[in-house]
Amino acid sequence: VDWPQLEKMLRMHDKVKLVDGQVGIICFIGQTEFSATTFIGVKLQQWSANGNDGSAAGKKYFKCEPGHGYFVQLADIAVNLGSIISTPLKNSSKAQKRTENLLKVGDKVKLQDGNVGTVKYIGATDFEDDEMVGIELDAWSANGHNGKVKGRTYFRSAPGCGTFARRGSIMDRVNTAALMAELQADAAENENDDAADTGGGGGG
Repeated sequence: VDWPQLEKMLRMHDKVKLVDGQVGIICFIGQTEFSATTFIGVKLQQWSANGNDGSAAGKKYFKCEPGHGYFVQLADIAVNLGSIISTPLKNSSKAQKRTENLLKVGDKVKLQDGNVGTVKYIGATDFEDDEMVGIELDAWSANGHNGKVKGRTYFRSAPGCGTFARRGSIMDRVNTAALMAELQADAAENENDDAADTGGGGGG
């Protein structure tokens, strides 16, 4: 395969600049039903009149907002700006890579700072060039917001519970069933402690 004017080979989640000046993230590389040629599906940062929702000829190839999907060929890409997934200091485990690839709205996630929350938004923002993940935290944070940043609402959350993170800052998706079991166990333990305290007070 000839890779014209590109220093880096294209991979999923790479940020690219097109010949026409548009910038986006690679969400699909492969053959399509509408052509035998290899096409690259790009999720554009800015809406385009010629854009789509990741579908072509009635088939869905990747997910994005309407007007942000764009299918191009290799010659249409001017520069590969590199992966949007920040590499941690330690080697990424297969589980972490799997988490990054499968991340979707509604997932329960744990961040590197220990906070836990629910994914509410994945995509481009007006305040960062990279793709960002909007999360509603389970607990209030001093640096939190309500899903609105610089006058634009990306998602809705309780005041002080909204935050944005890069995919590389998300450690893992949380197993909701396991989390509920852990919370119930903690609650039961607290009840037992309370009962023991009450019993001790009665003896005095």
